[in-house]
Amino acid sequence: MAKEVWDTLKKEYHRNPQIITSPEQDRMITENCKKYLPLYQAILKGNLEYVKERCDEDKDALGARITVKLDTALHVSVGVGTCKANHIVKYLLGKMSMHQLTSLKNKEGNTVLSIAAIVNNLEATDMIMKRDKYLCLIQDPNNLKRIPLIEAARHGQKKMINYLLQFSDNYLNYVFGATHSKDKSGISFINKLIIAGFYELALNLLQKHERSLDKNKDSCGEFLNTIAGKPSAFPGGRQRKLKFRHHFIIPKREFTFLT
Repeated sequence: MAKEVWDTLKKEYHRNPQIITSPEQDRMITENCKKYLPLYQAILKGNLEYVKERCDEDKDALGARITVKLDTALHVSVGVGTCKANHIVKYLLGKMSMHQLTSLKNKEGNTVLSIAAIVNNLEATDMIMKRDKYLCLIQDPNNLKRIPLIEAARHGQKKMINYLLQFSDNYLNYVFGATHSKDKSGISFINKLIIAGFYELALNLLQKHERSLDKNKDSCGEFLNTIAGKPSAFPGGRQRKLKFRHHFIIPKREFTFLT
């Protein structure tokens, strides 16, 4: 299971644009990976005792880049997502400063919260958010300008989306605000929810931000196109009618979605 999760992250890594590194930096990264290979392997196996010993002996281990993707030990632990790995997450979070949590990003620009969102590690997310009292990580985008909430939607992680939404009011108010209509990430987020089949979540957001979306008529066609591409959004099973009034071309038109 741990290997499957980490393989998923590797595929994501190959699809994303990378920070360009020099030959000297590449050499240092390779040396670090060799140096911390036992630590990396211990995390995959859930060996908390070895992780503790290594971090006690080597003060640089907490912030060291232990993979070619520039992941730290905490990135890897969160990404593995097993019960044993989350014990390591708890230990590392207790050792690291908030500055380290916000500044240590991997090669794709992902914080540990983004990694947790991608792999749906709710336990780790809860531990991270309890440390992040000022909600610094919730709006911290990666290299592709995606915050953890958007990454959760991209990967179809419904439980993660529900969890992160409680911390995301400031972000949602900003992206749906009429004065910030150039920012399309809110519209993109709703489209991703529709694509994933999370119609109830999409409806709730549309209703909550109805006034702001009324002023952004470009969103109407985008939502309609997305819905049209989802056969399950139309009659053919157990249904619930969801009204998207004022957002679309035809006012008060009803669209039905499977729940």
